[in-house]
Amino acid sequence: MEWNMPSLQKSKIEKHYAKILWTFIGFTVVLVSFILYFSFSKTVITLMPRAEDIALDFALPVENAEVTKNPPSDTRFDGIFLTTTVSGEETSTDVTELDDFSEKATGTVKIINRYSKSQPLVATTRLLSDEGALYRTAGTVTVPSGGEVTVDIIADQPGASQIVGPTHFTIVALWAGIQDQIYAESSVPTSQTGRRSTVATGADIRSAQDDLLRDLKVKAADELARDASLLYPHLDFFQDILQTDVISETADVSPDDQVTAFTTSAEIRVTALVTSRERLESRVLEMLQVALPENMKLAGDQSPTFDFHLENVDPLAQTGTLAGTASAKMVLTLNHPTLERKNVLNLDAQQVRTYFGNFPEIAAVDVHFSPFWIRRTPSLIDHVEIILAQPKISQ
Repeated sequence: MEWNMPSLQKSKIEKHYAKILWTFIGFTVVLVSFILYFSFSKTVITLMPRAEDIALDFALPVENAEVTKNPPSDTRFDGIFLTTTVSGEETSTDVTELDDFSEKATGTVKIINRYSKSQPLVATTRLLSDEGALYRTAGTVTVPSGGEVTVDIIADQPGASQIVGPTHFTIVALWAGIQDQIYAESSVPTSQTGRRSTVATGADIRSAQDDLLRDLKVKAADELARDASLLYPHLDFFQDILQTDVISETADVSPDDQVTAFTTSAEIRVTALVTSRERLESRVLEMLQVALPENMKLAGDQSPTFDFHLENVDPLAQTGTLAGTASAKMVLTLNHPTLERKNVLNLDAQQVRTYFGNFPEIAAVDVHFSPFWIRRTPSLIDHVEIILAQPKISQ
């Protein structure tokens, strides 16, 4: 037994150190895992921002610096105003067709006598219909007692309002006590003989004048475009930005005159702007950038839309105002409080999507964990990356 003691002790020692070794190895593995996790774990969150509309109404003073002699200013824009006066006349056949029922309505009635005596009725005897239309007999008749006589009638007043259907007529001149015994009846409606006519209504005249003004404006714009190309070939002529002042406009008819054609005439003064389109749009774009809400930017490589018009132009002084609206799409920037990384630490993918889904500025969310077995965002801010994708903007 004494001979085996060293071997037994050696075995116990080996087992003791083996436990220590495996404990150390286990601790090392855990430590390395933590080191690897904190060193290589990363989450990339890609956000698709939702583009929102922004519109800026502006009024930009414009002047010809060579004329005004004013020094350059950030509050004014340099431009040149060209003006021309044109006149002309046009004949229009766009008139309104009418059925003229100005004639008096006519018809035929039976005069019925249920009285004990015959009743003579002279021509133009008044007959009042139950509808209130007054007619007169066309001839003299005598209606025998217990009999009836047919007679033509004509309305007392012209117009379609006097037409009545089959109805009962009271003979106005008779004593009221026998009006229910001697009366007239019609079996068919009265009628008018109409004729077709054409008139120039107020709307017809206004439409013709508008057509003439539009044609004169095109003529003036063509003249100004030629002048601009000769005088200022290095600048842009804004054919879509014109100020039109009507000097006079007349028509040779009055509203509702019966005509088949009529003539309108007008004289207008048209003013146009000549300047650099690139510099102008760049200037308005700068104004739009300034108007953006905090932590917002213009979306993508879009081309904002501009709607310009001239106001208060004085061609002689070469001053005026370019007013209008600039419209574009905007999205949030990475500086937006919504996108702070501390808000999405130690969350799983669904929690990340839920968080960003609470904000209308975000259209879609994609979450990518690394390494692949990681299922939550890191607890360290530096290991979370948020990327804003480029939204597609339809022009």
